[in-house]
Order: sequence, then C-alpha cells, then structure tokens
Amino acid sequence: MNKNFYKYYILKDKNLYIEILKGNFDLADFINLKKTESEDPDFDPNFNSILDIRNIENTFSKDIKNDLEKFSKIIKTLQSVTKRRKAAIITCKPSQVAGSTWYQLIDDRGIDYKVFSTLEAATEWLGINEIDLKNIDFSLTDS
Repeated sequence: MNKNFYKYYILKDKNLYIEILKGNFDLADFINLKKTESEDPDFDPNFNSILDIRNIENTFSKDIKNDLEKFSKIIKTLQSVTKRRKAAIITCKPSQVAGSTWYQLIDDRGIDYKVFSTLEAATEWLGINEIDLKNIDFSLTDS
C-alpha cells in the first residue's frame, strides 16, 4: 500500500458516522485521526458508526494489547459516549478481526461492536438502508 487515505462522513439525519481507512496506520495516526474528527462541529460520539478497515495495515507495536489500551484511554477523553450505540467494523483479514475483537473487550464506553465482512451486513445490523449511503465512496476499500 502506497498512500494512507482517511475519510469520514457524518450523516446527521441518520445519526451515523462513517470512517474509511486505507494504508498503514500506527497508534499515533489513529490518535490524530480521532482528534481531528472530535473537533468537527457535526461530530457526535453518540451516533452509530461504520468503520471500514478492509484496506489497512496496522503497524502497532508488538504489544498490541498495550497499544489498544493506550488508545482506549485517549479516546475516552476525546469522545465521551453518553448513550448506548452500535459500531459496525468492516474487515477482511484475520488480524483485523482479532484487533477489533480485542478492542471491544477493553472499551467500556457502552458501545456494541460487531465485526462484518460486507457493507450490506453492517448496514442491516445498524438498521440502515444501503441506498442511504449512495454518496459514500466505499470503492476505496474494494481493491
């Protein structure tokens, strides 16, 4: 993967936040991305979310548990969740599933995480019609 790509969409009318990532991301990158989105005036940490990480390569340290715990602590200070919400994570590699599963075990903010391999399954679980996402370019992760 040559270039990092990160794009987020906030669909206020759907109470939905979408993140699409492609490239190599380390812990500092993820923290910076979360700081940026938290500063967006339309961002609401209580919105349901879709995180598409099918085309990322995590470059966390060998102690991924420690990295994820650090990330979790920082996220809690940036994004205070006040109601129960859902987060659909779209993956395609076993390492992505493992990292996502580990993170949901340590995140105690009241978020129901579920890992999917398709956008269709993720939107179904969130109760969103895929047609509502017609202006979102998910093709970036279809390589």
